[in-house]
Amino acid sequence: MVRSIYELVFDPEETYLEAFHKDRTVDEPIEICHDYKASSHLEPLLTCKQFYNDANLLALSRTLFVMSNPFTSQNVDRRLQERLRPDQIASLRYFAFVADSRHFWQLRHWKNCAFGQPLLQLAELSIILHRSSYWHYLFDFNNAVCQLMRNLQGVQRLTFVQNKSRVKGTLFTWYNRLVRLMLKTDHLERFEREQACPETSWWTWAHCPVQQTVSFTVAPAKSQVLTLIDYQLLMAPMHEVLKLNIDSEEYDPDPMSRVSTGL
Repeated sequence: MVRSIYELVFDPEETYLEAFHKDRTVDEPIEICHDYKASSHLEPLLTCKQFYNDANLLALSRTLFVMSNPFTSQNVDRRLQERLRPDQIASLRYFAFVADSRHFWQLRHWKNCAFGQPLLQLAELSIILHRSSYWHYLFDFNNAVCQLMRNLQGVQRLTFVQNKSRVKGTLFTWYNRLVRLMLKTDHLERFEREQACPETSWWTWAHCPVQQTVSFTVAPAKSQVLTLIDYQLLMAPMHEVLKLNIDSEEYDPDPMSRVSTGL
């Protein structure tokens, strides 16, 4: 009963609504609210020492934490360790940060856990594109993202939010090329290497053109002993959907963006 009361006090959907201006189920473009502060949703912990002791870990697990400043979000692991105990870090479930090219390059150093922090067990990690006059060339980071996701642990859902920013080649085109690279890499690592290296993490994926998001949801890794024929049968529906998606892409008259996509 007490836990149920605390769960009403700390509502992750309420924090998401405030952080992104809207309910995630509403079909509108999602954008970050830079005035959002997770601390405002943790204020009930100040009621008394007993309340804090009973509910602080639950509160952390049901609050969306957002790093909206792209400068401070370059050192997430260090900032977490400076401000939280190990059990508090392990309690975090919802995290988002605003990213530009520097943050995407850092993905190469995460190894197999978010921000290189093995204590994190996130239900959802949102990467929000920094909105400015500059363009995002997301295709430059496809190899880093693909390699990260083959081994990423401790994240149940990874969401990229366009945040009304400028993306060369469109978010949908980037999504299609990333999925194509993931499928191609998966085949190569299984059947074209001298020593097979199957993925340790696998995902389902989706693009929402209205909300302007790309989401990857964790799924069970495929069997490590699939034959080539069984593998091709398993992957055929994914390739078919990808082909349909690529065929439905809007024509982009900008030649530089088409060079970037590898078309």
